[in-house]
Amino acid sequence: MKIEVIVAVSCEEFFDILMESLRHDIKAATGDAIDVEALKSGYTYDKKLANKFGHENSSKTTLTKIDYPNCYEIKFSTHRGDNWLRYELQDLNNGTTKIIYEESYDASTKSQAANHNMMKYFYKWSAKKRIIKMINQIEEHIKTQRK
Repeated sequence: MKIEVIVAVSCEEFFDILMESLRHDIKAATGDAIDVEALKSGYTYDKKLANKFGHENSSKTTLTKIDYPNCYEIKFSTHRGDNWLRYELQDLNNGTTKIIYEESYDASTKSQAANHNMMKYFYKWSAKKRIIKMINQIEEHIKTQRK
């Protein structure tokens, strides 16, 4: 899934929020408080994920690409496959930024891939709506912090 949104904040401001969120996720998962400078491509940590039925799964989380302030990509690996999230930020030179959000899934079996494709079909619109809302909330948070 690929979504493009234009926001009225700089690439640096948006990227900084993404990195702060990542730092909070790492702290919650590992208990370690790390500096932004330590967030480099290849950084890996383990986290527990609860599904909607309350069952816990373990995820190996890898920062596959961090290119300040233009690209952030992360991979969540579980026994079911790999989920990829990517934010690409493009400066539009007028105080605005184009956010290109992408997510994909590589299933570990054919049946899991088929199930994912079927569920993606049914939930595509609500997922897009949720992601656009999240990006807009980040934009509003940045604007509020400026004041």
